[in-house]
Amino acid sequence: MCELTELSVEKVCKSNLEECVDARYILIKLLSDIGLTDIEIAEMSGFTRQCINFAKNHFNLRLKKWSVRTIYKELKTTFAETSNQKP
Repeated sequence: MCELTELSVEKVCKSNLEECVDARYILIKLLSDIGLTDIEIAEMSGFTRQCINFAKNHFNLRLKKWSVRTIYKELKTTFAETSNQKP
């Protein structure tokens, strides 16, 4: 994600810049898509469970932006390809 968005992990997690918030929402959505619960995502990220839930519930609003749709689709494809590879 950081390579694709050209944002540092710290910025994604802490900055309130729109591009950082977008990246945060995408990350939360992808982790949720692979089956992690709100509590698991909160423990890994340091965000509250309520923050995770809010981001998931409002992700569809972020998807209206071309940049968010593009990055989300690319990362989702990457996740799928990675999970289909056998060691």
